[in-house]
Amino acid sequence: MDKIMKIKVLRPTEFRGSFDAKVAEFELTRPDDKLHTEICEEVFEATNAPRGCVQEEMHFISELFNEKKLYCLSTGDVVSVNGSRYLCASVGWDYIGETFDHK
Repeated sequence: MDKIMKIKVLRPTEFRGSFDAKVAEFELTRPDDKLHTEICEEVFEATNAPRGCVQEEMHFISELFNEKKLYCLSTGDVVSVNGSRYLCASVGWDYIGETFDHK
């Protein structure tokens, strides 16, 4: 069964290491049993891969990033999936805790 996932991406603003973060928020409909790290990887691909290599249903993510003047998702960025936060590591995703804004 499919479920709506609330996604929030937190990124440094002007330069890496900045504590002030830009946020991109959107929703994705994904199978209930899809792992959060798999969803994080889909968001990563949508912002890094050439448009022709990304599923058409994911194009809105790269367009959102362009509108907000955000660069590609990369190491150190945080993706929240329904309130569970994951840090983009050198390889894969590290779970870093829950947020309180995932109502």
